[in-house]
Amino acid sequence: MDLALAMVEADLGRKVALAIARRHVLFRIRPGGQSQFSAELVAQSTDNPKIKKLAVKVTAQPRADWRTDILAAEAGVSRRSLSRLFRMGLDVSPADFVERVRTDLARRRLLETDDNVEAIAVTCGFGSLRRMDRAFARSMSASPTEFRSRFKTNGAKHVAF
Repeated sequence: MDLALAMVEADLGRKVALAIARRHVLFRIRPGGQSQFSAELVAQSTDNPKIKKLAVKVTAQPRADWRTDILAAEAGVSRRSLSRLFRMGLDVSPADFVERVRTDLARRRLLETDDNVEAIAVTCGFGSLRRMDRAFARSMSASPTEFRSRFKTNGAKHVAF
């Protein structure tokens, strides 16, 4: 798939390649109501370089303090401008984007490792299991433990991040 997308990008451009990726790339296991696209993939599709740069930083360091004022300082814009850029480019607030990145990472770790749920919460930047529970309730209508028991297969890989 990666090779095919690289060829499409070379022939038709990045926008077309990202549109195809968004249409065809699905998570291995996805419950009903969960977004089809990862936050990182959605951020790649925006034309705004400031949002792309922030998305790379947030994804690379999910445990960092990514409050809106810190994101705005990283982008060199006001908090209000940052919120407007995220709404226009991604149709989410900066805080919602950070939460989605962390939730995507936590979901993958729940399915691909046997790590303790509390350790996953800390590693993915939630700080506590309670905060991760709330994020999962908002996005998946299930707790992290329920999500793991419902969707983890016995043959899941044990991947260390």
